[in-house]
Amino acid sequence: MSFLRRESPIKKAIIFANATYEDLNFYEKLIDKHKNYTLIAVDGGLNLFYKLKKKPDLIIGDLDSVDKKVLKKFKKIKRKTFPEIKDFTDTRSALEYLQKSGCKKVIMTGVWGNRIDHSLANISLLERFSKKMDISLLNEHNKAKVYFAPVELDLHLKKGTTCSLLALNEELRGISLEGFFYPLEKFDLKRIDADRCVSNVAVKNKQKIKIESGTVLLDIIKDPDK
Repeated sequence: MSFLRRESPIKKAIIFANATYEDLNFYEKLIDKHKNYTLIAVDGGLNLFYKLKKKPDLIIGDLDSVDKKVLKKFKKIKRKTFPEIKDFTDTRSALEYLQKSGCKKVIMTGVWGNRIDHSLANISLLERFSKKMDISLLNEHNKAKVYFAPVELDLHLKKGTTCSLLALNEELRGISLEGFFYPLEKFDLKRIDADRCVSNVAVKNKQKIKIESGTVLLDIIKDPDK
């Protein structure tokens, strides 16, 4: 899974993987808003571009989940292809490609869907590659990022915004929360007790999250009714 030829660096990118895309208008606005980002269709993520009548800058994957008429439509788009039989996912290959290119900021979409195995694997990829790139997972309902403690975050979420903290290692230690309905002071969260820090709600215009040690997934949930 190596990329040998030196190519132009990519500083910012959006990955469109092969999962569920519910609100096409959401993704059309995402593309239009990030005009200075490189758009990467990962395997079946190319189907989204076909529906939106948009063009990616690059196609990566084994292309086993792409309709033939879609492939024909984008035959002039640059590709990085792989065999179907391999021991890595297409999403991983896209992240490795971006890391080797010197990319600094990545938005991953189409990474949550009906396949829980792929969803969990993509969270693991987020953890792995977040050590060298600023990466967030995004869909119509969530924005998630991985942080490596010690960390102190100052947030400006709207009142009523729901967010959750999930331990990606065995235990998060020293969690302190301010500006939330459930405040905490130096709380320790074990991974098997994940529900203890799920669905907290912002009650002030500013919030602070402080964690002394551990690896955490912060998921900010978008309320579809707001």
